[in-house]
Amino acid sequence: RLSISIERYQQVPENNGDWSTANVTSNTTAEWCEQIFAFIQEFMLSRLLDAMVLASDCHYLFFMFNFLSMQVLEVDKNNAISDIKDISFPNKENTPLVDVPVGGKGETIGYAISLTGCGDESLTDGGAVLKHSIHLSSSANKSSKSKYGYKMYAIVHPDAVKCSTQLEQIGYEILVRDVPVPVADIQGEYLRTKVVSNGCCGEKEFIKLWAYTLTQHRAVVHLDLDTVVLQPLDDLFDAMLMETSASLEVRRNIPVMFEKDMPDVVDAFFTRDYNMNQPRTKKPVLVQGGFLVLRPSMDSFETYKNIIREGDFRQGSGWGGKGYVTYGAMTFQGIVPYFYDVMRPNTSTEVSRCVYNAQADTPEQGKQLTIKFKEIAEMVNQIVEIAEKLMCQQ
Repeated sequence: RLSISIERYQQVPENNGDWSTANVTSNTTAEWCEQIFAFIQEFMLSRLLDAMVLASDCHYLFFMFNFLSMQVLEVDKNNAISDIKDISFPNKENTPLVDVPVGGKGETIGYAISLTGCGDESLTDGGAVLKHSIHLSSSANKSSKSKYGYKMYAIVHPDAVKCSTQLEQIGYEILVRDVPVPVADIQGEYLRTKVVSNGCCGEKEFIKLWAYTLTQHRAVVHLDLDTVVLQPLDDLFDAMLMETSASLEVRRNIPVMFEKDMPDVVDAFFTRDYNMNQPRTKKPVLVQGGFLVLRPSMDSFETYKNIIREGDFRQGSGWGGKGYVTYGAMTFQGIVPYFYDVMRPNTSTEVSRCVYNAQADTPEQGKQLTIKFKEIAEMVNQIVEIAEKLMCQQ
């Protein structure tokens, strides 16, 4: 999407407010790069505000800089390499984003996203930014100090195959999967007739459950496309994969919601969506569907399928009549807590939503908080300032 003409960097096009024809007057690559960086900050940042996550550590901007630096090196390598030797590109020691099917050394963690349909042009952008943020927080980036590598997967519903090509091009392995249980096979009439219109994506959101079948990994993280990883998740992986006695110190460092005890064997970490619960004191609370660290298991996957096939979702009281209701309860947000609270109790941990999967919300009011920037020329320091006020601090 960076439609800057690299080949014309020495020309002086008229700048009529069109960001793609910004005034570039330098005669050396180094000066040109400095002007482009300043230009991106002034013109591009404002157009990316709604795609960036607050307090995102500027990962989106870093991705653009890395992309731009690779293009400069490719186009101008014959006559101006010496001119750019003093330009400091963020994460310049990292391997290129598009060339890492498996990133980093050490045990490989599977990272999965799901596509239920097409129609959103930001799918590829979001996928690229998410993948790069994971790259920065993995062993592929030495400065992260993580000991875990990563591999990216996109679980794609048949209706979304046509818009998954670009994700494959940037390093995702595409797994085309239909819903685990066809709607027609659901025995419970209420679930069978209502699930197709429940939540954001109806029955298609069940495709997230295919993450449990990635048994080539000992741990898998399923994330939504509107998330970024800001720091390594090694503590969670260590707590899940190490023997209990060896992971005691790690476990003490993990912020757990309400300071509850962590079970000896942890098969999942997640956060709950208290904002969707009205009143907020009502229990049980659904999971927030954009973040789940899980232990892959075909047995777990088959159990989920049996739950869906039986279809014991009751009007007014949810799965098994246990109270799992509200928005999206029929699909992923409701079936996951039902699985871990009722079917497999004492095998999961709810981590602090102030640290993991932070939503920039107002927990004291039980509302989601939406930020609207009225002026397009907001600078990075203003964004950070706002983010610090809104982020849930521990």
